[in-house]
Amino acid sequence: MRADIKPKLFEDLIKYTGMKVLWEEAMFCHCLNKDSGQPDFNCPYCEGQGFLYLEPKETRVISYSFSGNREFLNIGLIERGTAYITTFPNVLMGYHDRVTFLDMSAKYSEILEFNKNKSSKSHRPINKIVMVKGDGLDFDIEKDFKITKDGRFIEYMNLTELPDGTKLSVLYLTPPSYIVIDLVHELRATFVKFKYPQETFTELPKQYVIKREDFVYGSNFDSG
Repeated sequence: MRADIKPKLFEDLIKYTGMKVLWEEAMFCHCLNKDSGQPDFNCPYCEGQGFLYLEPKETRVISYSFSGNREFLNIGLIERGTAYITTFPNVLMGYHDRVTFLDMSAKYSEILEFNKNKSSKSHRPINKIVMVKGDGLDFDIEKDFKITKDGRFIEYMNLTELPDGTKLSVLYLTPPSYIVIDLVHELRATFVKFKYPQETFTELPKQYVIKREDFVYGSNFDSG
């Protein structure tokens, strides 16, 4: 196979077999302490995560070599799933960028507080509510709850109002998201000669290592 036709083959492979994702570019939040490197855990912009994200862009990636790793730390068992992804040549990802797989679902659970029959903001986008539980409360999931259009809040639709401050355990489906943790082939390119008047330097699709972020509950664990 000629080396100078590989770029087109790479792009076609991603275009026709790749998975649809939302890509969010990351940048450090201004709340970071230069001396300690720690973010402000009460920061209203990054919510204590230390990173801000630009507007999401839809693209496609090829993903493979998924694996699950478990680490026993002082705070308990931490699960980390990792994978490799390959992107289009014009998609230049960076450290801590977020990649959300739109056509896939993962389960996520958290505690949300309801006021005026509306929940606090969820930590993850909500695609479907699986179960809601409260102290001595029984619900009809299909009739009692509605997800807001932005997917980040739940509205209680029953005629019987919930007392303000009610905390409910919510299990829902959300698109799995991953964080870029390594740039495997950042310097990936080739020279193209065939059918070109002169030698042309062409970048090839880049490869990245991503780590699942769904198991990180962050500062929103208690209140969503």
